[in-house]
Amino acid sequence: HMLSGGQRQRASLARALVLKPKLIIADEPVSMLDVSIRAEILEIVKTLKDKFQISYLYITHDLSTARYIGDNIAIMFNGKIVEAGPIDRVLLNPFHPYTQALIDAVPEINTDNNTLQNKTNLY
Repeated sequence: HMLSGGQRQRASLARALVLKPKLIIADEPVSMLDVSIRAEILEIVKTLKDKFQISYLYITHDLSTARYIGDNIAIMFNGKIVEAGPIDRVLLNPFHPYTQALIDAVPEINTDNNTLQNKTNLY
């Protein structure tokens, strides 16, 4: 019997919780899930974080899920941390140009013609 991506993520979380960890390392835990399942998994992760005081090292390229889950964030460029701090401070008032470039690279919906567009180009 095959498990769906969401079922596999739930099973992985359940296996990890059996050990009552203080830290869970989650590398792109929702990147391959469809939007509805992604929202369910993120809500489970956040609930577990709050209920059991679990810390996550949440590795992702998705700034919106990082902001939803995280309290603090570290931005890496070329294998080095270039900026770190409280997530709202880093994402709303970035100090490093690469952090700003990441934020600017997130597509926005153009409500005039219902298309996605990047704010700037990273290159």
